[in-house]
This record gives sequence, structure tokens and C-alpha cells, in this order.
Amino acid sequence: MAAGSDVVLSFYDSLIRKSDLKLLNKGQWLNDNILGFAFEYFEKKQFADLSSDVSFVGPQVTQCFKLLSADEAKVLIEPLCLMDKRLVFFAVNDNMSRDNTGGSHWSLLVLSVLDKVCQHYDSMNQGNEDSAVEIFRILKPMFGGDLRFEHGECPQQKNSHDCGVYVICVTEYICSQRLNPSKTPVTINEAVNSQTVSSKRDELKEIVHNLATVVTGE
Repeated sequence: MAAGSDVVLSFYDSLIRKSDLKLLNKGQWLNDNILGFAFEYFEKKQFADLSSDVSFVGPQVTQCFKLLSADEAKVLIEPLCLMDKRLVFFAVNDNMSRDNTGGSHWSLLVLSVLDKVCQHYDSMNQGNEDSAVEIFRILKPMFGGDLRFEHGECPQQKNSHDCGVYVICVTEYICSQRLNPSKTPVTINEAVNSQTVSSKRDELKEIVHNLATVVTGE
């Protein structure tokens, strides 16, 4: 990377800048770039062994998908081969505008292709249900209408800024269960709580630093 660049890390399709990295500090709301990086890290590194069964759809693609018609979404989904997977994770934002970026809340929608069910994990009492239902509405015709929407059990945040970290932690918990079911005896509420969410911020900063060090050789 060029000297003086504010880019901290280029990782596949993710670009992390210094301003993004600061959002991993306590009390900060995570943006699309951090959520997208976490999902890409899961796909390429941490849960690469699940690549034939699991797909991670980052915030940018999820937002686009959410605001399309069913026919348009079908065109978008086909090259992603999502229907060939067992589980598909969508990082869902509450922004419903076609013209403006941003939003104020993240949640997680998990599509189980074999079970024909979408489970919505929301750390703020289903505050993001409308956005999740929009994605469900787009997916349902692809199953001939035979697709259910359910509320997944989700630990609840105690502030207004940790929703994105909860999405990351719940995604990690579900994937860990699938990868090593016998080694994940704890419940989701035991595995994901305010302490583990706080630690995840530091862990993500360390992951970015370590990957950047490998890239630059420093």
C-alpha cells in the first residue's frame, strides 16, 4: 500500500480504512465495511471448511437484494449459488431507502435451504423485523411459496451500538456448532453476551492487524 494511505487492509473484496478500524472501539456502531470484512473472513479463513455448505452474504449485497423485485433478485442470486448451500447468512440493515446509505440497526437472517426456513436473530427485540421480512418475501417464491419465517433465540444487547457485533458473534456461534457440534455444548445465551461481544471488538482489531502484517511483511 502507498505511503500515507489511510487503507489499513485489503482482504479479498474488503477494504478496511483507519476510520473503519476506529469503529471497533467500545461504544461505536459498526458500518458495512466491518460487517462485510467479518463475513468475508468467516468465508475465506475461519470457516473455509464449510464453504460447500455455507454462504455469507455481506451488507452491501443484502441491501441490494432486499430492495429488488423477486425477478430481479433471482438474477442476482443465481451466480451466488445460494440455493446449493445448506445455510445462508444475511447481514440485515434497517435502511429501506433505495437512494440513501446508512441505517441504525443490524440483525441476522439465516436461511436453512433444506429445512425451508428463515430464522431472524435480532439483538434488539425484533426491531429489524420489517427488513428481514422483505428478504424473506424475496426468497419465498424460490421455494414455491413453501418457506417459513421464524424468530431465532437471540441474546439481547444492553446498549444502542453493539448490534453489529452481536450479528458477528451469533453467526460465529451457529457456524461453530455446524463445524464442531460436539465441541459447542454451551447455549447461544452463554456463548454470546456483553462480555464476549466486548472481547470480539478487540479480537477483530487483532485479526485486521495480523492480516495487514502478513500482507505488508512488517
